[in-house]
Amino acid sequence: MAVQILTSAATTLNPEATGTATPQFEAAPSRYLRHVHLLRGIAIILVIGAHCWPAFGWTKSQTAGVLLVFDNVTVLFMFISGLLFQHLSANFRYRAYLRHRLSIIVLPYMVVSIPAVLMAVFVTHRTDIWPWVYRMPAWEEILFFLLTGKHLAPLWFIPMMTLFIFAAPLFIWIDRKNLYPVLVPVTLALSVLLGRDSVPGLWNVFGKALFMLPAYLAGMFFSRHRAMLEAWSERNRGLLLATLVVLSFAILLQFFPARDLAILQKLVLAVLLLAALKQLRIPKLMEGALAKIADLSFAIYFVHGYVITASRISYATLLGDPTASSIFPPSLTGMVLDMIVVLTVSVGLVVVARGFLGRHSRMIIGA
Repeated sequence: MAVQILTSAATTLNPEATGTATPQFEAAPSRYLRHVHLLRGIAIILVIGAHCWPAFGWTKSQTAGVLLVFDNVTVLFMFISGLLFQHLSANFRYRAYLRHRLSIIVLPYMVVSIPAVLMAVFVTHRTDIWPWVYRMPAWEEILFFLLTGKHLAPLWFIPMMTLFIFAAPLFIWIDRKNLYPVLVPVTLALSVLLGRDSVPGLWNVFGKALFMLPAYLAGMFFSRHRAMLEAWSERNRGLLLATLVVLSFAILLQFFPARDLAILQKLVLAVLLLAALKQLRIPKLMEGALAKIADLSFAIYFVHGYVITASRISYATLLGDPTASSIFPPSLTGMVLDMIVVLTVSVGLVVVARGFLGRHSRMIIGA
């Protein structure tokens, strides 16, 4: 159903589907899209939840329900990234773009990674990676961790995202040729059938990039026809909600023999949330807080893994139980409280770091 929605939308809203026309950019596009920015705030909160939930002793059925919400929520970030990339691409200059993105994404990643990489190489060997990694010289181990992001669980996203940064001219060409009606359905089908970890070993970063590719392209497609697609999604919120429910049940019941339906589910969720945020009147204080979280989202992404690790160690010490991973009860309420603590501490760290680092903070912590 989700593929049909995207395909029909592409056909209905795109009379130039031959792939030969050039895109019509808005004369003076607003750089700030309120609803997209607020969605970024929601996305980082969900990402924190995705990394908090394993600390609680869920039953099998509870785990399935929790994963239904948090599994592959980084798809939302990829959709937003693709949307904003196309939205701001009218005067694209590769060298300037590359310099900017490397300075605010890759450089902070390198800096923030230093403690975790040193720990993984010289202090405590990780048990969740291939044994051959620790048979390499130390400098190769360091390079391995930086290229894969396996030194700290959330950081796998940055090496994968770097591939998209370097491939920016290819995405500009796709947009100019308007290849979305073909590429979005085809790449979605591949992602669903192959799953996120289709490529084994060191090259897994390319498998993750392949999995996330349709989310990025769908974001670009949405941006290209944003006015029409937003109007369509606002009119068809019921259809989007029904599709989200059907996909969720299909995931729970394993109804469809695919590796991963979550990417379809999260793409529908992204469009549904955008439609809601466009029309929803949020209390001023709540919207301000969510916008602030969105402002700091990259930096929060970089530091929240450290906060989670530190909190787990603190809880185990406080309770005198090395197996304890939270002071909160193993329940949905406990998990929400844990998310609030991680988010609050992460925001606090970023705000303090920004004040200390001044104008250099964006190149060091990403905000």
